[in-house]
Amino acid sequence: MSYRRARGDMIEVWKYMHGKYNVNQHLLERDTHSITRGHPYKLRKSICVKSARANFFSNRVINKWNSLPASVVTVNNIDSFKNKLDSFWSVYKFETNVDINM
Repeated sequence: MSYRRARGDMIEVWKYMHGKYNVNQHLLERDTHSITRGHPYKLRKSICVKSARANFFSNRVINKWNSLPASVVTVNNIDSFKNKLDSFWSVYKFETNVDINM
């Protein structure tokens, strides 16, 4: 479950960052001051005063998105992104909350 949620979140961020959504609000803000490592689509993380705000989509996805390599986030179509994301994350293990005794 956690892998599917994280993967779905990353797909939605990719769509947003590549202009697939027509939105007037800035849900995710690019970090234009980051000149060190990473990809050109890095996101700026805002400071959360309340813990509830930290779980919003716009804050929940930033660390995972910024940790992806440029070869994953700069692809031109969604299917290539999904394949590269799955390949990159294949070395990580996501925990599930499934009770096998059900």
